[in-house]
Amino acid sequence: MDIALVAAFPFSPGYVMVRLTERLLSLLRKRESFSAAIAEASSSLERAASLVGSLQSEVTERSRQLEQLVADYERYKTLAATKQEEARAFLNELDRQMR
Repeated sequence: MDIALVAAFPFSPGYVMVRLTERLLSLLRKRESFSAAIAEASSSLERAASLVGSLQSEVTERSRQLEQLVADYERYKTLAATKQEEARAFLNELDRQMR
């Protein structure tokens, strides 16, 4: 029997079956599409979480390096001030002895 012919009689059991089958197929396609969208969103979230983790690790490492640089700067600043005082004392002593 031709589907077009069955579809022409809206109250026939064949018509109802064709429409129910079409509706079921439509719902299945939508479900597959929805499932695919959920899988894609899940995959995107996993990639984003991985990226955030990598960025966090990089920020942590750079913060540690910055703290080390600040500590080194403070140590060298103190050392330079000490050497400057020693040089000043040496020059003062040299100047005193030259007089």
